[in-house]
Amino acid sequence: MANIGDFSKESLLNQAQNVWSMLDEMAESSPEKYKEFIDKQMKEAKEYMKPPEPNMCVQSSLQAPKQWKLYINFCSWQRVPEPKTTDESIPVIGTDLQKEKDGSDTVIITSVAFNPKIIEECGKQNTTERDLLIKLAIKYVENQHNVQVSSNYQILGGNVVFKGNMEKFIQAFNKKTEKSDKEFDENMSELQKNFAPLPSDAKDTILNKFANIAVSEDTGKCDPVTKSQNSFDFKMPSSDSGKKKKGLIEEISTSTVKTACPKYTLECVKGYNNIEEIKVKVILDGVSSVKECCLDISKDDMKLEVDDRYSLHINFPHHVVDDEASAKFSKKTSVLTITVPIVK
Repeated sequence: MANIGDFSKESLLNQAQNVWSMLDEMAESSPEKYKEFIDKQMKEAKEYMKPPEPNMCVQSSLQAPKQWKLYINFCSWQRVPEPKTTDESIPVIGTDLQKEKDGSDTVIITSVAFNPKIIEECGKQNTTERDLLIKLAIKYVENQHNVQVSSNYQILGGNVVFKGNMEKFIQAFNKKTEKSDKEFDENMSELQKNFAPLPSDAKDTILNKFANIAVSEDTGKCDPVTKSQNSFDFKMPSSDSGKKKKGLIEEISTSTVKTACPKYTLECVKGYNNIEEIKVKVILDGVSSVKECCLDISKDDMKLEVDDRYSLHINFPHHVVDDEASAKFSKKTSVLTITVPIVK
């Protein structure tokens, strides 16, 4: 069975450290490349979280322990890794054998998923590679479920690429990833406590949250990249939407010394599409990097801490949509600009 991914705490901590360092340097040196990188990560994350996509359906039969007509759905799925070398075995993920009605007949249906590159290389037009893939899948079904499958098979013609109930099909594959998804979620929670906390109401992806920050090295005119522009549809459900968001810009500080209140301005403005927004500009003299800042925003206030130098707490004059807050930092002027929509 394929390995869904390495979600160990140590692995995530190392990845987070590397990502923080790389993004901070990229945001300061090249805002354009930074945005391109974030957009690329969002696209890849969206593709990765898609459900398996049916590609073709093969009809065969179970010979033992009992004879049944058998359908095997072949699918492409980004969550199945591709072989690292040509000598390595082809990873596959399969579902359980399910009895379902096919007209007046009762049949057995199962599904197997391969990396999209494997499906593409062994497509319907490539007869030799396709037959090898089908034989591999049959052998997998036999070994996985302790059954005997006939070596005779046929690919369903026309536009028939799938047999069965699509909802059950998706649920079956989701069940296969429950363990790794749970491990990932638990280690992400641990990562929040020990390294760089993410918003408690959305664990989509580390880079999804980084997309809320845009940095201008020279002019400060780089448009903020907001969550609404770059977020993808698959999200963990929120357990408490009233909790304060953390992590728009954050680095943990361990020392406790007296800090100064920085100069700032707050105004209500009309932004894109005439949406009313609160815009806060904070002057942070001596600050050269977003890595020095820790910003928390909730529906009614914001708090900013900057590496033992500055501390700022502002109560907003209106309730805001904290999930859509964005921030940009100008290295040239040392001004942090926070923009957040007002609740209608």
